[in-house]
Amino acid sequence: MYINNHSNTYKKNRGFTMIELLVVIGIIGLLATTLAPKLMKSISKGKVAKIQHKLGLIRSKLSISGSLSDEFPDLSGADDNLLYQFDVHPTEAFSANGSFHGETDKIVGLRDNTGGWFYNRTTGEIYANLPNGAYTHDEVYEIWKGEGSITLEDLQNLEDVGGVKAMAVDSDGYYINNPSFETLPRSVSTWSLFNEDQIEHWQTTATDKKIEVWKDGFLGVNAVEGDYFLELNANQVASLYQDVVTIPGTTLVWTVSHRGRTGTDTASLSVGGPGGDLETQETMTTGNDGWVTYTKEYIVPEGQTVTRFSLDSIDSASSSLSVGNLIDNFTVKVKLD
Repeated sequence: MYINNHSNTYKKNRGFTMIELLVVIGIIGLLATTLAPKLMKSISKGKVAKIQHKLGLIRSKLSISGSLSDEFPDLSGADDNLLYQFDVHPTEAFSANGSFHGETDKIVGLRDNTGGWFYNRTTGEIYANLPNGAYTHDEVYEIWKGEGSITLEDLQNLEDVGGVKAMAVDSDGYYINNPSFETLPRSVSTWSLFNEDQIEHWQTTATDKKIEVWKDGFLGVNAVEGDYFLELNANQVASLYQDVVTIPGTTLVWTVSHRGRTGTDTASLSVGGPGGDLETQETMTTGNDGWVTYTKEYIVPEGQTVTRFSLDSIDSASSSLSVGNLIDNFTVKVKLD
């Protein structure tokens, strides 16, 4: 039998065709675009984990030695050797809200989303100080405690921001915000006017800074909760508001009860950052035959560490500027995973 060895040799040595090479290159490119982001995320998450591990070892040593110290090392100083010891790597450069933030390994005690690391020296927790990176899921960095969840401990460890005092948070995630005006300097038998600094957590836009509080049962109106409620129109048409220290990325659930005084009154509830325009989330038009409870959710945007809730008087059935819009039981809760 005749065998064409020349033909077999040709087939064996001919190599890849251009089409085959293009297919292989395409597959490699697809794998690179798919796997590279996941790899970078894993590397970045590993940086956080490495720091946490070393800090955890220190915590164990402190417990074993019975040391009186109750804090981890101070990483916020200018000691480069200390940062190197704990492998504190820089966060990458990024742009947000029209500002550019360069690569940095700075350590901060209050999250401001400008890069570097947010570090709690008491607990040893360390997060990326990036928009949506310190407490919520991020494309590059993730919270070390896993999948970007907000814990009750996070809320209960909130610190004051500027001149805004951080409110306590109960075990169900509710801010303890004096919702029904129970924290008063004196008792009220019918109604009374108070200066805004006498009612904890509440402020007013009224020029005389007066807030009007009613006693449960006054003029036949029962409080929704507790012993007191208030009239939004005190001596003038104004707004009543609270500034709350919040964690960007969290979902807040607010609830408030509204009632007309002499007829149908209208008020609104607006939310947003104290320095900007507030978003009107609900316009409440309610008669005087009973309370109506309104509720909505609000997602705290990036960089907003203080959130303002404003109750605004819009209209009253009375011709008097000092009559209208009864308010009670304003609550704010954080949705916990």
